[in-house]
Amino acid sequence: RAMDLRFVQQPIICGHYQADAIASAERMIDQYLLNGALSQRERLGIYAGPVSTSTIILHPRSVEDLKRNTCRGAIIVGLGEWSQISTQKITDTVRDGVLNYLLTVPLNPQLENSQTEQLGLNSLLIGYNSTTHITVEASIEAIVRGVCEANQQYRYNCTETQPKRAIARLDFIEFYLDTAISAAYIVRDLPKRLETELQRLEARLIPASELIAPRYQGVRHR
Repeated sequence: RAMDLRFVQQPIICGHYQADAIASAERMIDQYLLNGALSQRERLGIYAGPVSTSTIILHPRSVEDLKRNTCRGAIIVGLGEWSQISTQKITDTVRDGVLNYLLTVPLNPQLENSQTEQLGLNSLLIGYNSTTHITVEASIEAIVRGVCEANQQYRYNCTETQPKRAIARLDFIEFYLDTAISAAYIVRDLPKRLETELQRLEARLIPASELIAPRYQGVRHR
């Protein structure tokens, strides 16, 4: 999706480097989606920073949210030191952040106990804008691997008293149209490039057929 992240309707994954200030897209999430909740946690010293740490903020879900299966919020994942970022660290921290989300997101009371709740997430292109060596392709692949690993680990470690759930939809959010178009082509080819890993993770990817660009009227790239 080539769009302004202020209008997302599902929790959005965003990375945070250790010791960095809350800025750029992260600042927008804080101001426009979470009413300063991220800044508050940073001041309290309980904010994501090292790899595999996370800060999760979710708005209470209204009846309409439950019907539409939407939930506004954010999953901030720690990226460690800026100079030491790698695709493996992005995968690891996304996996652990999504696992924490699967464990903590409130139960949808409108679902039967036997149903698997199909959850959606958004994600920024983590690591891409702030480093010179993480490409759009590498960022997308690392994030997708992390989400698939989280689904698999939750599925095999879920207790009888915990709800069955999985991330069934992942939308990448990018403000700039040229970068979003590049990302859309990369997403289209993911099943082939990640074929071996998807088999290991018991996952199947169905790429979107087009890039949705609501802020660019009439633009839909196939």
